[in-house]
Amino acid sequence: MQPFINPEGFMRCLSRLMIFSLLSVGLLAPAFAQEAAPATGSAAVPTSTTASDAQARLNSWLEGPIPPEVGKVIAPEAVPVLRGLVQPGGELRYLGDEYGLKAYFMTNNGFGQVIYTTPDNKAVVVGTMFTNDGSAVSFLQLLRLRRTGFDPTPYFKTDGDTSTAATSPAVNTPPPAVVTAPPTNETPGERLLREANAASWIAYGDPNGAAIAVFMDPACGHCHDLFKLLLPYTEQGKVYLRLIPISLIDASKSRPYALSILSAPNPADAWKATVNGQAPAPVAKPDNKVELALAANNKLFLDWQLKVTPYAIYRSPVTKDVKVLSAVPSDMSVLLKDMGVTP
Repeated sequence: MQPFINPEGFMRCLSRLMIFSLLSVGLLAPAFAQEAAPATGSAAVPTSTTASDAQARLNSWLEGPIPPEVGKVIAPEAVPVLRGLVQPGGELRYLGDEYGLKAYFMTNNGFGQVIYTTPDNKAVVVGTMFTNDGSAVSFLQLLRLRRTGFDPTPYFKTDGDTSTAATSPAVNTPPPAVVTAPPTNETPGERLLREANAASWIAYGDPNGAAIAVFMDPACGHCHDLFKLLLPYTEQGKVYLRLIPISLIDASKSRPYALSILSAPNPADAWKATVNGQAPAPVAKPDNKVELALAANNKLFLDWQLKVTPYAIYRSPVTKDVKVLSAVPSDMSVLLKDMGVTP
């Protein structure tokens, strides 16, 4: 079957970033469910400052001082450029002033939006602000707002969203799902597997094959090794690989390579070409949905405090447990057997 990438629609990705992460704030302990056989193979540790800096920034938003005005309700009349946007019964809450733009959380008829005003107070920008390393500033501002005692989560809804990430035949966007809180009896491993399956991924193989989700960085040689080991079994229809691209290993390659791969007409072929030594063609201006998909994947990896790549998650049909593998297995037959695959 035709492999596909699943970078869900813009608002669905944003809602997953906001809702799942807002629900899990304070639950950031390492998510090692039930480990697979001890890893004796190889793994790459994201050693660039990208990952550590991103985690430090996240911690500052979660634990740092809150500016005194953040969270306060602002009368629409106090911000004339926004006055016509706030409907009767709506509300404005101040989010902060980062990167020269004042931010507000606006609610109308039960729905919420992050909006920004330009320095001259003559124009409004609606959308998500990102830093040059892909950090979603808007999301972090909402995390800080939540610390003031106001929870914006209920105002983000994904029902009926049908936006797509690209028009390529290699892209498939499944029907949107309603985002809900995790089941109370869900183990950490089950939650990690569920959130990994809800990430943006490139698919290889038959969906009826044994499923495995793997975080991989295009600049990670060990990720290339595991991909090459899994690929023959995807081509045989025995394994269904959901490859979750992230960009945390090498700041000079990871992000531009990942964006180029996700922007390619056929991302599955673009990843294979990269693994085989052919650097992907640079993309001058990636689609904002592709950038959001990659940022969401990075955020998911960092939120779970996963330390190495490749990082694989699967459910063993043998034990019914969710297992993780944080290395390239030294004996592939052990992994395949645990996945219920006959070599």
